[in-house]
Amino acid sequence: MKCMSCKHDGSAYCMRGYLKRNAGEECRYYEMLKLYLCGKVSGDAHYRDKFLDGEQELYEAGFCPVNPAACIPPDTDWKEAMRKAVSLMLQCDGVALLPDWKKSKGAKIEVTLAQSIGIPVKTIREWEKAKPE
Repeated sequence: MKCMSCKHDGSAYCMRGYLKRNAGEECRYYEMLKLYLCGKVSGDAHYRDKFLDGEQELYEAGFCPVNPAACIPPDTDWKEAMRKAVSLMLQCDGVALLPDWKKSKGAKIEVTLAQSIGIPVKTIREWEKAKPE
């Protein structure tokens, strides 16, 4: 299985995500909070880079990022993309907001749904500050 982000398909990657493992180390996937990245996609030609930067930032802070931009092909119809994105979000422990999320109809829907069903929603910076040492 290839990583959607970098296309790497070696044993250094967990089959459940993009997390690098060192030789002989167990995957830390289940120890980490899964955070869904939420931001503007439609109309942003560089959205994939922005989401990858957010993914890297969350991973370095000790979270398991779930990046819909890496999981949903760019040519997917908006309604279908939203169904897939919401499905990904519902499997997460929280939502991490990219700075431009308020400019996105889809991101606003995701945030409203998450808040309505008790999934915590914070900016990436807020997640980093709230993480226990």
